[in-house]
Amino acid sequence: MAIKRTAFTAGMCVFALSSAMAEMPHRNSPTTPVGDQSWPIVLKEAKRNPHERLWSKQEIEQAQAKCMILLKDLEVDADYEAPLREGSDCGSPAPMRLMSIGSGAQRVVFQPAPTVSCEMIAGLAQWLQQDVQKLARRHLGAPIQRIEPMSSYSCRNAYGRSEGRLSEHGRANALDIAAFSNDKVQLVSVEADWGLTQREIAERGHEPEAMASAGRIEPLGKPQALGAAPSQPSQTAAGIAPAPMGLQDLKPGIPGVILFGARPAMGFDGLSRLGGPKGPVVTPNKGEFLRAVHKAACRTFGTVLGPEANRTHRNHFHVDMAERAQQTRICE
Repeated sequence: MAIKRTAFTAGMCVFALSSAMAEMPHRNSPTTPVGDQSWPIVLKEAKRNPHERLWSKQEIEQAQAKCMILLKDLEVDADYEAPLREGSDCGSPAPMRLMSIGSGAQRVVFQPAPTVSCEMIAGLAQWLQQDVQKLARRHLGAPIQRIEPMSSYSCRNAYGRSEGRLSEHGRANALDIAAFSNDKVQLVSVEADWGLTQREIAERGHEPEAMASAGRIEPLGKPQALGAAPSQPSQTAAGIAPAPMGLQDLKPGIPGVILFGARPAMGFDGLSRLGGPKGPVVTPNKGEFLRAVHKAACRTFGTVLGPEANRTHRNHFHVDMAERAQQTRICE
């Protein structure tokens, strides 16, 4: 029996469970190294054990029942996939292929659709609803509509090492995010829009200039003397007296004051000529948005790694639902 479509919306969820699922192979097992999919480390394909233990019918039923509880009140569009099992550690009894989270203007589509656990979907939904969309409106002027995953389920150790602990990717409990987008700003890329990392600033050795390039310091330059008129050709020789200096001309000369998007013709008058004040115009700041959503993710996920963590994560965010002793979280 094929796995039917599963959608969780406004407390309603429908799913089909087949006892044959316990014996079904994973139809989407990776056939190419993750490195061929733009992952920063080229990994060898995990070796399959022909005698590996498959998930029992009871384990699958319990896992899907837990999914019902976790996702029942969320607006999620996802498909159940065949249970994953590779070796003795990798896999998930109830993995899902995630298409979107949210509805209407708040709907976020995942392209390509990642394979993740229900716990991961619930964490992503919380992060999007509580943090990402609010920060997107603040820094980008519009909510996020699409997320571009780089990697999801992958049976491997952390960082692709031959030895060491199993990565949360091996449990379908992690997601790597390369970019966000909406119709207003098109693409917000972690690699292109994060700005310089502290590591790169130290390597360059010019901290003020590098920090300015990273979007953290706005170089002020040398302020003009208060009230000094801007340099311009004198018109007195032609018998035309120079125009009196107005308040708009004074503003750039005030030390420490920087004008963004000033409208000289309107001076200090912030009222619309059509009547009534206009709302603030949001100038998209992709770098501030990325740093804000990265910081906010640390309140939801067990692990959050980004460009500041190391060179491996220079081009993406890694988020996972790892559980540690004393609820310890890693945020880098």
